[in-house]
Amino acid sequence: MPVFASAGYRVVEASGPREALAMARGFGEPIQLLLSDVIMPGSGEVALYDELAVDQPSCACFTCRGTPTRRWCSAAGCPPAPYLPKPFTAHELVRRVREVLDH
Repeated sequence: MPVFASAGYRVVEASGPREALAMARGFGEPIQLLLSDVIMPGSGEVALYDELAVDQPSCACFTCRGTPTRRWCSAAGCPPAPYLPKPFTAHELVRRVREVLDH
């Protein structure tokens, strides 16, 4: 994603939850942030985050969604994940990611 690269971030991009987990497990470095959409093929974002947190316990989670009324939480009992309602600009997304990482 060019917008993240130009902001100095390194991105590991996956097409779905299984691929994301496999890539994260083979990445070899800590994953700082899971940026996910609420709607994903094959699994929900809660399941993806819970599985990723086993190997990456310091990983934060941030979601994008069309409706701000549904805020989820992982089974671990964490507070609701920060989110950015759709639609948003690339600048808004990068700004919000920085806020989540700084928190």
